[in-house]
Amino acid sequence: MHLIRNLETYIAAQKGVGVNAFVFSIGMMATAMLLHFYASSSLALGIRNGTFVIGLLLMLMGVGLRFSQEKILQEKKALYETDQVECKRSEIECISLLITTN
Repeated sequence: MHLIRNLETYIAAQKGVGVNAFVFSIGMMATAMLLHFYASSSLALGIRNGTFVIGLLLMLMGVGLRFSQEKILQEKKALYETDQVECKRSEIECISLLITTN
């Protein structure tokens, strides 16, 4: 169960990153809306478009990160409940891939 507890901690941190990205994207979208109504120069319009696009991408990242991490947790829990040895082997394989590629 130590493996699952560590995975839950990691996924909780990743969900926190997703929530922070989503909240930050809302701030960027609000900035883009304010620039839309109160700015008329070409520089301000470029900044407005940039903040809108970055805000939209951050929003998608936050939502995607949250749902993908939840799916990973459910899959790993199901694998751990059916075969603990296979679950540990797959985690060791993932970690070894991370170590060799970095």
